[in-house]
Parts: sequence; C-alpha cells; structure tokens
Amino acid sequence: MLTDDLRRTISEIEAEPRKEENGKVILDERHFKLFKVFCCKWQKTLGLNHWNIVYSFDKTDSGVFACCRFNQESMKAVIVLEQEWDVVDLKIELNTLQQLEGSAFHEMCELLLAPLTLIANARDNEVVHETHCIINRLDSFRTNSSLWEPTVMYTKNSAFPPSDNPHKESSGGTNGKAN
Repeated sequence: MLTDDLRRTISEIEAEPRKEENGKVILDERHFKLFKVFCCKWQKTLGLNHWNIVYSFDKTDSGVFACCRFNQESMKAVIVLEQEWDVVDLKIELNTLQQLEGSAFHEMCELLLAPLTLIANARDNEVVHETHCIINRLDSFRTNSSLWEPTVMYTKNSAFPPSDNPHKESSGGTNGKAN
C-alpha cells in the first residue's frame, strides 16, 4: 500500500525533468527513499525477511545502477544505490521509476540466489553468469505478468523493455545496459 507521502514523492519525480549531467542521471534522496520501499516490497515478496539489510546511497565506481554485498553466514547485506546512473551506452529509453524498482528487484534476487552464488564463486564463474540469467528471467516475468500488480502506476514509458540480450549482465549489480 502506498502512503500519501510516497504518492507525492512519485508525483514529484514524474513531474520534474530528469536531472542529467555528462550522460549521467543524477538521483537524490527521494529516489533513494523509493528504492528502499521497493527493496522492502521484494524482500517480503521473495521471503527474505531473515536477512539484515543496510541501505546506502553512494557512488559504486562500478558502472552499475545498484549493487549488493552480502555475508551469508551472518545473513547481513549492504545494498547500494548508485547516485549517478551512467546512461550514455543504454540501448533503451530509461524510465527512472521503473529502473528503481527493477534494480531493487534485481538486488533482492541476488540475496535469494546467494547460496548458488557462493557455490559458484568456489567452483565456477559460469554459475555466476547463470545466476544472472535466472534473475533476468524473473525480472521479465515481473514486468510482463498480470500475476504481480505493479507497485506504481507508471505514466511514462508504460513497459520497461528488456535488454537486447537478457543473458548478458555484469555480476554484482544492475546496470540496465545490454553488454
């Protein structure tokens, strides 16, 4: 359920022109607030309430929209929302609100698949690649299925198009780019 405060925040973001500098979308605290709401929604939906998650709004220096660092033994995770999204090489029209929720979903899937990732790191990087293929398939289901109601009724660019090749994604975060 969206609160009046969240509805106002969404309306403000949609009404303002997107802030861009040198091919980068500049996010602010309102975007971070929504990102955390989306993360909490997907944490609950995917049954990840046993994770202790800390959120950060910072620069990742890795060219991703968001990233997740976790320790499965302690069940602690840090999810970072990048302050500046590099959109120069994107092959799609970026809808900021949809990408915020898509990034939140992606990072929660990282936690969902954490055991597989740990096995992969110990054995074979091919499993890391397949982990991201699974996440991309789940995200495609999330964005194209009538089974899940969207959190926000988006007014701009009604559908977030998938990348040219959904099997290529940089590990550790969402970047929205077709690699």
